[in-house]
Amino acid sequence: MLHTHQIQLQKNYMMFVHGVDCKTDIADHLYQSDVLSTDEKEEICNSALTELESNRILYHILFWKGEDAYTHLLEALKHGEYQDVATEMEKTELSDQEIQLCQIGKYNKV
Repeated sequence: MLHTHQIQLQKNYMMFVHGVDCKTDIADHLYQSDVLSTDEKEEICNSALTELESNRILYHILFWKGEDAYTHLLEALKHGEYQDVATEMEKTELSDQEIQLCQIGKYNKV
């Protein structure tokens, strides 16, 4: 079953993947907050990956973690140089239909 934070992440996918460099203090903050394991952090910060690839990996990891991980992501974005991205993600509104579909586990981007 999907949760609202997953829909908010999905609705902000392009902005997150193209507007953030997660190899910076974002990954460090999430690691320190115990959102990312050592292996996950190493995978994200792999020097062979492009910025977009690293961001996509982090997105995928966070998508399946709990709402607490989403909250820590917003904190990490604010802590870094991405206050504008965090603000936009926080302002993301969900329609009543999206919330209802999320509650019954049938959300598919409409």
